[in-house]
Amino acid sequence: MKFVSEFIKYMLVVLLVLMFSITFIQVVMRYVFLNAIPWAEEAVRFMFVWASFIGAAIGIKEKIHIGIDLVTARLPQKAQRVTSTVVYFIIMWLAYYMVTAGWEFTRFTHAQLSPALTIPMSYVHVAIPISGVLIIIYSSIEVFKLWKKPNQDAVSGQ
Repeated sequence: MKFVSEFIKYMLVVLLVLMFSITFIQVVMRYVFLNAIPWAEEAVRFMFVWASFIGAAIGIKEKIHIGIDLVTARLPQKAQRVTSTVVYFIIMWLAYYMVTAGWEFTRFTHAQLSPALTIPMSYVHVAIPISGVLIIIYSSIEVFKLWKKPNQDAVSGQ
């Protein structure tokens, strides 16, 4: 699983570099050469969608999402683990909805082509169910780690 996570992080970096590069080239083309690239904005937008959804899944794995632990940090260790487990199950339930509804949406939009790139919109929208699957996997791993190491701080993960 570590290889998959590292590969996903690498792909996120590649996406961000591509987004920056295409945007920079587009600005230079538009304002210096007065000739815009017709597909640049759409490509960057689609890459941003993918980076956002996949980044959300990585955020679960790395525990970098914003959380308010004012109350839970003052609870006993076992109560912290229970609270964190409940939170992860809620996240998994929402991610399951992302998978099911996202897949239906992806199937529904497969015949629709994007205006500039003329690719099926399902190529963009499939980021939703893929992200949902990753969120379920990463949340499940976090729940397993919570209960595998009973002395671990459930709120901060240390």
